[in-house]
Amino acid sequence: SLTDTMKRVTNPVPLAEARARLLAFRERRGKGLHKANTLADVIWPEQPFNTTQGAGAAASRVLKRLGCKWRETDHQWGWSIDNL
Repeated sequence: SLTDTMKRVTNPVPLAEARARLLAFRERRGKGLHKANTLADVIWPEQPFNTTQGAGAAASRVLKRLGCKWRETDHQWGWSIDNL
């Protein structure tokens, strides 16, 4: 469960729900490259994070579990959510 790895997220989201939210976001905004903290707001819309770094770290752990890739294109870095 995500609660085991996301101790600082007070409103844990099941992995299937995180995937569904990211898929809906991908329909609106494309497959990426997206900043991790932006995707944190997608995964946990009600979760207040203390820092953007913390939000990005939490999202990165979920994105890795979902098989998403951290990529670079034209000197831009971010998460690609094309393989959900």
